[in-house]
Amino acid sequence: MRIKLTLILLIFNLLAFSQDYQKKTINGKEHYVYTVQAGEGLFAICRKFGISQAEITAANPNIDENIKVGQVLYIPVKKTSQPSANQQNNSKEIIEHKVEPQQTFYSICKMYGVSQEEILSLNQGLDPAQIKIGQIIKISQPKVEVKKKFTTYEVKNKKESLYSISKAYGVSINEILEANPEAENGVKKGDILQIPVIEKVAAVETPKNVPKTEQKVETQPKTQPETAKKTSEATHLVQPKETIYSISKQYNVSQDDLIAANPQIKDGLKIGQTLLIPQSVEVKQEKQVAVVETPKPKDEPKTEPKTEPKTEPIPVEPTIKYLKIAFLLPFTNSDNEGINVERFMNFYRGALLALEEAKKQGVSVDVQTFDTGLGNTSLNKILSEKSLTNVDLIIGPAYPEQVSVVAAFTKKNKIAQVVPFTSKIDKADRHEYMYQFNPVNEDIVQAVVDGFAEKFANHNIVFVNFPDKNDKGAKFADTLKKNLRSKSIKFTEILNDNTIETSLKGKKNIVVFATNNFENVANLMSEIQNLNSGVVEFWITEDIQDKLPELENCYSYSIFNKGNVSEKYLAQYKKWFGNRICNSMPCYDLLGYDIVYYFCNADYNALTSIFSGRSSVLFQQSSFDFLPQKNGKGFLNYGYFLNCNSCK
Repeated sequence: MRIKLTLILLIFNLLAFSQDYQKKTINGKEHYVYTVQAGEGLFAICRKFGISQAEITAANPNIDENIKVGQVLYIPVKKTSQPSANQQNNSKEIIEHKVEPQQTFYSICKMYGVSQEEILSLNQGLDPAQIKIGQIIKISQPKVEVKKKFTTYEVKNKKESLYSISKAYGVSINEILEANPEAENGVKKGDILQIPVIEKVAAVETPKNVPKTEQKVETQPKTQPETAKKTSEATHLVQPKETIYSISKQYNVSQDDLIAANPQIKDGLKIGQTLLIPQSVEVKQEKQVAVVETPKPKDEPKTEPKTEPKTEPIPVEPTIKYLKIAFLLPFTNSDNEGINVERFMNFYRGALLALEEAKKQGVSVDVQTFDTGLGNTSLNKILSEKSLTNVDLIIGPAYPEQVSVVAAFTKKNKIAQVVPFTSKIDKADRHEYMYQFNPVNEDIVQAVVDGFAEKFANHNIVFVNFPDKNDKGAKFADTLKKNLRSKSIKFTEILNDNTIETSLKGKKNIVVFATNNFENVANLMSEIQNLNSGVVEFWITEDIQDKLPELENCYSYSIFNKGNVSEKYLAQYKKWFGNRICNSMPCYDLLGYDIVYYFCNADYNALTSIFSGRSSVLFQQSSFDFLPQKNGKGFLNYGYFLNCNSCK
């Protein structure tokens, strides 16, 4: 049986700060004093501390890539921005948020309208990828000043009481008596009362996108008459923990209608925002309402209830996200016979299936699609479209010569850009919002050899060398040996005509065949089959593994996962597009599906135009591990598959 294991090289920052490292000040800057551990290289250490290799080498000018176990490195301490003394005043207050089920770090940032950096600066050591239900997170919010105002109310009938009026207006009986001491012995029809109204005013500034004139007061009674029609002038003041979903349910409006009336909330709610409630909205009985005006109640408050109204359980809120995505791909046939646009049509078909799947999970996507053709003539016209400056993500273009033009546009407008096909991207075109899906071979090999060292560091490693030193397997083996030496991990080398069994030790052995020639390994099959499969595993190239499906405990790596397409995907493809054909790797429809599905599921920070997380989602063909590059040159995908034949 053949098993596919996805190896995601993701080391959370939590690992770097789960212990107290000694610190040292060098040239006025703080550094961690870090001792290199077994199996670690610069690549892994950079990811552990969330910094670039350039930053480490700048702090340690005498090192090279061949670091050794026990070597001491100085790691620059990344400082989170702290508010100045002038900023730490009464305009801000720190509240504590208790993480609830299904909440993510991203959704909490959106809930309170703060950036990830603000929360991380208040919660040292917090790992955004590892928050747990019940965890307490500190959050800075504008300090709210409570002011009391009053509205006049005339008692309508003898059945009314201080209790029923207090319930209707959402204030206590004592607060009413403080304003109306003469009502101490009760009220009667015709009495005029001053009802206190609580007005919450942010001490610093009016929330963005909300005119000051819209900052209104909650003055209507909490309990409305059974069904009241509200006009478009009704508004709602967003409170902590409220969401688009909960507000739409409260006012019995659809989420789409609420967003249409308040387009600014597509990027998330902010506490203190004033939302317009669409007209002709039925407000159900017993729902709390925040209304703009301060009129006398037109209807009599409800009489004192005999029992408290039943409260409906709050439904579990789905994750709701709104994205604007633009596809820049060549769709029309070209006179150039070497250009096959059908593969890009397949890419787009898979992308559409991913969008349909994301929609079922609560992700709403506004899609724009453009035919770029060849060259830059059509592309320049497309980029002049004003609507493109407002998208969250651009996928494309297809050709290397077009990447430079689109990169300049996305960098200028701070738009995330996915380059899905080419690995040939000029360094000058790379920027902090770029995601390169397809890495160059050297980059992915470095990720694989680091993964090999981590997985097999405690094995007896044996290299079987062959005369040909220039094929794929030999070059990989040479890079792997160099990596192991730098980590002080021991290994043994033998020639192909030596007996493998004499080099085996103990119960854990990994034999690496330094060749991509099938015949080299086939000539050793009789010896390999006589080895104890319980104590020896093998590492060969993907090409050889495909020809030896019967070889047990046999590892290789690949960029794409073969033959693992889900039945659900195949059924959906056939339903919408007919028979599916894929005669080469990668399959472009699966590539489109995986890339779009990844970014629809990833956490998106509109403040920084950065997508993150969601590498654990299962995809059809691809693996994702986007890591930041040094000097703000965007993100590169280091994801790959670790394949194993009949691993136990």
